[in-house]
Amino acid sequence: MEDIQFNNKKEQFYLIGAGGLSRELECWMDRSRFSQSYELIGYVDDNPDVLKGIVNEYKIVDGFFKGEIWKGKNIVMGIANTDIKQKAFELFASNNCNVLSFIHDTVLVGKNTQMGAGAVLYPRSIISCNVSVGEGVMINAGTQVGHDVTIGNYASIMANVDIGGGAQIGNNVFIGSKAVILPGVKIPDGCRIGAGSVVIKSIRQVGTYFGNPAKKIF
Repeated sequence: MEDIQFNNKKEQFYLIGAGGLSRELECWMDRSRFSQSYELIGYVDDNPDVLKGIVNEYKIVDGFFKGEIWKGKNIVMGIANTDIKQKAFELFASNNCNVLSFIHDTVLVGKNTQMGAGAVLYPRSIISCNVSVGEGVMINAGTQVGHDVTIGNYASIMANVDIGGGAQIGNNVFIGSKAVILPGVKIPDGCRIGAGSVVIKSIRQVGTYFGNPAKKIF
């Protein structure tokens, strides 16, 4: 009888960005079921010295905006800067890249929740029911997103943020660690919410908000 041959070859991918968040992301991918199907080649970053002095088994394999290797390949976005993410996704689309999403094994996702392309969810985040998560959204470890929340494209939500039910988070919004967004609050496109801030009412003017209650500082 002929032996049955199994093909266990993994698909390769590039990780965009080599800063701390991206290296953390690589750790979580390596320690999840994601690693059973995908194998990291290396980081793509325009700063060739970003890993200098850091112990890491991978290296910078290419530049980003001027690079060539990653074009047409599998990629995962590891950058939190919302404006750079938007430009990157436009670049990905024009270069036929396959943008992978990553949802860690410990993430809880409720019913009727939609995830956009390239969403990245770190460990222990909780996404409730009827939530809409846009393209290129990053949700860091321990963050809780309540029911009926909308999160726009390219938003970055850092660790241990609490977003109440019915809140609306716009495109390109950045929310710092341990911030609290009360239920029903609306945050417009391009806003920045500082770490530990408490947003108690909807924001009307784009800017950077900080404090408890959060107030516009820039």
